[in-house]
Amino acid sequence: YEGEFFRYIGSLYKLIHPADLPGMQAALNKHIQGRAFFYEAEYRIRHKLGDWIYTLARGKIIEWDTQGKPLRLCGINIDISKRKKLEAELQALAMTDVLTGIYNRRYFTQLLEKEMKRSQRYQTSFSLVMFDIDHFKQVNDTYGHDVGDLVLKEVVSLIKTRIRKTDFFARWGGEEFIILLLNTSYEQAAILAESMRELLQNTSLPQVGRVTASFGVSSYQANESIDALLKRVDDLVYQAKRNGRNCVRVDRY
Repeated sequence: YEGEFFRYIGSLYKLIHPADLPGMQAALNKHIQGRAFFYEAEYRIRHKLGDWIYTLARGKIIEWDTQGKPLRLCGINIDISKRKKLEAELQALAMTDVLTGIYNRRYFTQLLEKEMKRSQRYQTSFSLVMFDIDHFKQVNDTYGHDVGDLVLKEVVSLIKTRIRKTDFFARWGGEEFIILLLNTSYEQAAILAESMRELLQNTSLPQVGRVTASFGVSSYQANESIDALLKRVDDLVYQAKRNGRNCVRVDRY
């Protein structure tokens, strides 16, 4: 590339966020090559104040030289930062539990389905840990739902200290939670679940003191349905509660 047009484009490239530059270049090249009637791309660009803003760029080359190279492009750039922020907020709402900030049941189920397909394809392993806070109804009845909500958030914060960034943690319902542990055997998952149980048992929470939880641990088996896997781990939590609560039950399948 050479000439005034490409010198301008080269200076523009320096302002575009590195992660967005390939997409912008692809859209522009598609127009230059005649495969698109006009050029359109969304990308982050460095503002004069130093921060990144999202912009929607639309344009069309209106003058070419005798060799078929572009000379002038006419177009507009629209600041779409507010729209992008709203989109991100809506996406977060669709993925996360409002109270605790971790994944919600719907999104976790989608992640689990994807991981099951990946496991079948690449022969990888993963395990599930599900747990239910013991006697949580008594917490709500005794201290009120506001305190109950605080307990849920405190429990989530504690459990987060035991899992990896690559694991998926979700609120399954009420006081029930589930964790997807990638590349983890049931033996490893059981050790982790026991450490979580001990952490909860030995931690005094504001206003309510110590709380305990009942855990179920199971690993995915080849060609198992999502419903069968979830039922197995849920049954294990139920077994833990029937056996006195505050314990871990493991399915060695």
